[in-house]
Amino acid sequence: MNLPSSSCREHVFEVVARCLEGGQGPGDVLARMPALRGTAPSLRAEVVHWARHVLGARLRLEHALGGALPPRAADRARALTVAAMVEAGVSAGPWSDGTPTREQLRAAVDDVADPLEGLAVRSAVPVWMAARFQRAYGDAAGAVLAGLGERPPRTLRCNALVGQRAALRDALGREGVQTSSGKWAQTAVHCM
Repeated sequence: MNLPSSSCREHVFEVVARCLEGGQGPGDVLARMPALRGTAPSLRAEVVHWARHVLGARLRLEHALGGALPPRAADRARALTVAAMVEAGVSAGPWSDGTPTREQLRAAVDDVADPLEGLAVRSAVPVWMAARFQRAYGDAAGAVLAGLGERPPRTLRCNALVGQRAALRDALGREGVQTSSGKWAQTAVHCM
C-alpha cells in the first residue's frame, strides 16, 4: 500500500474519530463532511478505503496496542489509523513516532494464548463471533473469517443501448482497471 497524502491522513483521522464516537460507517460520516465535498473523487475514495481498513482492523489493533490507546476518540482514531498504516506496510514517517513496528504489532497478535481469543484477535471480530464461526466451520473458521475481510468482487453491467461490453472494458482498461467478461450475462464486466 502507498503512503496516503497528508490531507488524506487528516481526513481519515476525522472520519475514524466520528465513526468511533457515533457508531456509524465511514460512508455515512463522509457524506456529512463538508470539508470533503469539493475534493477530488480520488481523495474521497482513498479516505473511505483507509477508514474502512482502520475500522475493520480496529479490534486487532486495540489488542496489539493494549494500554497505549488514548481515551479521547480523536486521539484514539489517530493512534489506530497510524497503527493500521504501519501494519499494512506503509512506509512510516515522523507522524508514526511512538507507534510499534509492524513486527511488534504482529507479535502482539500472535502471542494470544487462548486459541479462541487468538482467532478473534487475528480476525478482528468479537470473541462471541469467533466462537460461533469455530462451532460452524471448525478448523476452517480462520479462513472463512479472513475471506469475510477481503474486498468483494465487483461486477458492472453495460447499458447495451449506449455501448458494447468491449467498449466498456476498453474504457476501464485506459483508467487502469483490469476487467474480464462476465460468464452469465452478455453485458457483465468483472472488475479486478
